[in-house]
Amino acid sequence: MKKIGIGFLIALFALVNPVLALAASGNDYPEGGKMLPRYVKAAEVDKPVNVKTIISEAYNNKELNVAVGDTFKISLASNPSTGYEWMLRDWDKTRLVLVNKGFVNPNSSPQIVGQAGRSCWTFKALKNGRVQLKMTYARPWESVQPLKKYQVTVNIGPARSDAVVKVTTREYNHKIKYKSVDLDIPVLSGLSNQTVQKRINKLLENDAMTWKAGVEDDFNDYVKECQMAGFPVRPYEMVSKYTVCTKNSAFLSLYVDYYQYTGGAHGQTDRRAYNIDLKTGQVLDLRSLFVTNYDYKTVINKEIRKEIAKDPDNYFTGKEGFKGITKQQRFYIQDRKLIVYFNQYEIAPYAAGIPEFKIPLSTFKGNYRIQ
Repeated sequence: MKKIGIGFLIALFALVNPVLALAASGNDYPEGGKMLPRYVKAAEVDKPVNVKTIISEAYNNKELNVAVGDTFKISLASNPSTGYEWMLRDWDKTRLVLVNKGFVNPNSSPQIVGQAGRSCWTFKALKNGRVQLKMTYARPWESVQPLKKYQVTVNIGPARSDAVVKVTTREYNHKIKYKSVDLDIPVLSGLSNQTVQKRINKLLENDAMTWKAGVEDDFNDYVKECQMAGFPVRPYEMVSKYTVCTKNSAFLSLYVDYYQYTGGAHGQTDRRAYNIDLKTGQVLDLRSLFVTNYDYKTVINKEIRKEIAKDPDNYFTGKEGFKGITKQQRFYIQDRKLIVYFNQYEIAPYAAGIPEFKIPLSTFKGNYRIQ
C-alpha cells in the first residue's frame, strides 16, 4: 500500500472542511493577538478595533497613506474550499502590527461548504516609515506559481492631531462714509515648524489685503466719477468670511468667500480655496492630490457632467457651458469628498450661486494622496 502524502490530506481537508485546512496553515496571526473565528459575520470583523480605511483588489500595486495610530483593513476575495488561501509574507512588524484576521462569508451560514467570501486582515500603524505588504493566493502544498498576487505599500506618517493645529480669526473692521469693510482673516497656530506657519499666515493675510486694496481702488475711482458727473454715491460693502473644511496635522483645506457690493441689483462673491501641505507650506493644486499618471481629469469631468445632466436648465450651454476642468481648477476637501466648484457666472447664471460638485474620494479607488 502506498503511503498517503501530507499534501493529499490537506487537499482532502480543504474539500471536506475548509476551516481545518485554513487552521493548519495560518501562521500570520500576531503573537499573543486575538484570533477571530475563520467564519464570522461581516459586522464582527471590525469589532476589536475602529477601522478607518478598507482597501480591496483596487489597491493592488498602489500606495496607502496612513498616520501612526490609524487602523486599516485589507479585504480580498477568496474561497478556502478550493484549497487556495491568501498567504501573507513577512513584513516590518515594528511599524505595522496585524490586529486580527478572518474570513467573511456574508451570504451564507458557516455550515455551507464551498461558499466564496472575503479574507480580511486588520493592521494598526505603530511608527513612521514605509512598509510593503505582499500576499500570494495559492495552495500551500503546491510548488507552482500562485494563482494571484497582491501588494500594497503603506506609507506611515506622524500621528494625527487635530487638537494641536488651530485656526482662529483676525478681524479687520473699517467704516467710513460710503464704505464698509468687515474682514475675517484665518490665522493658523500650533505647527511645530514656525517658518511654515508664518508663511501660510502671511499668504492668507496678503490675499485678503490685496483683495481689499483692489476693491478700494475701484471705489475711489467710482467716487470721483460720481462727483464729476453730479451723481449720488452708492455705498460700497466689502466682507470676507472663511470656512475650515479639513484640518489635521499634515493638511489644511479651507475657503474664503470675498463678497463685495458696489451698487446695482446684487453683490458678487469670489470664493478662494486653500489646500495646504502643512509640512511644507505648499499650496496644492488639483493634480498634486493624485498619484502619478492617474487620469483624474476624465473621472472628475464624468462626475460633473453626470450631475449637470440631472438639471441642465441651471447651467449655461454651448461655448459658455462646462468644457472640462482646468489646471487651475478650484476645489477643497470636506467630509472625505472632493468638492470641485465654479465661481459665479463661470458655468451658470447668477441665480445658480456657486455650483459645487461633491465627489467621494472613494470614486478615485485609492489613486489620491490626501488622507
